[in-house]
Amino acid sequence: MIIGKGMIAKAFSSYSNNKEVIIFASGVSNSLQNDEKEFQREKNLLLKSIKDNINCTFVYFGTCSVDDPELFSSSYVKHKKEMERIIEEKCTRYFIFRLSQVVGKSNSPTLINFIVDKIKNKEPFTIWKNSTRNLIDVDDVFTIADYLIENNLFINEVTNIAAPTSLSIFKIVNIVETLLDIKACYTIEERGGSYNIDTIKTLPILKNMDIYFNDKYPYLVIEKYYF
Repeated sequence: MIIGKGMIAKAFSSYSNNKEVIIFASGVSNSLQNDEKEFQREKNLLLKSIKDNINCTFVYFGTCSVDDPELFSSSYVKHKKEMERIIEEKCTRYFIFRLSQVVGKSNSPTLINFIVDKIKNKEPFTIWKNSTRNLIDVDDVFTIADYLIENNLFINEVTNIAAPTSLSIFKIVNIVETLLDIKACYTIEERGGSYNIDTIKTLPILKNMDIYFNDKYPYLVIEKYYF
């Protein structure tokens, strides 16, 4: 069963008729969100979903931003950590997958949407000099998560699903510039921070899924969905 209708929910459509696994993909996804009503909406839906499907394996998508110095104390991160605690306390079988910056077809205000639109329209924007982001294809999120669920790997644990290396904002902008063949117009602020995402649990099994996080990966992912 799938709860949700967004990008992640669509990627997990093969679970629509699965009565043993609940894919909870209806959470707050905007890291800039600070509307308490939206947080409460997710919490209420989460509690009801767990109660109504107590014997099912529960799959929840958290965020790698819990380690991001820019967002660590944000309302969004605090909320996502609270949702994880609820699942750990109330679910007998669960997977908590913390995701990095997922790239795919989405109408949400994602980082890549923002950068592509700004460069394509030749509009000025600001870059935080010290910021990094970790990009992963939504299809790869599904492939990795599906493999872990099917093989009962890391059940009742929190697992990061992300690329092994992050990119500077400058690099991401450069990739979009190259693909569009348009020079970006931006100013630089001495802000932001970088952080490591621990992917040591999933790296050894990537070869089983033919996923290769090489230097071409971010180019291919952005090109796949935007060009």
